[in-house]
Amino acid sequence: MVGKPQGGRQMTRETVVVGIDQSVQSEAALQWAADYARRTGATLRAVAVHPRWSPSLPYSVGVAGIPMTHEPAMVQSGHVAMQHLFDSIRPESHW
Repeated sequence: MVGKPQGGRQMTRETVVVGIDQSVQSEAALQWAADYARRTGATLRAVAVHPRWSPSLPYSVGVAGIPMTHEPAMVQSGHVAMQHLFDSIRPESHW
């Protein structure tokens, strides 16, 4: 968001980006980022990471040449869990 205060100088709103992956550490990082964004008026963006990929052939090659794929039901449950985690911090309307 860009605006001009009374002095005529341009201001920008800071954006805080935090990764979440269903770990206890990412939950703590999200809470810290939300508190910081509230205090400073920053925009918060959470980036969800799905750590549970299953090796399978003949799909795309993942880390270290190990073939990787994913189960749609697992991806959906991950999305639901990430949304629940984000909702738990009572997000501001501009996040």
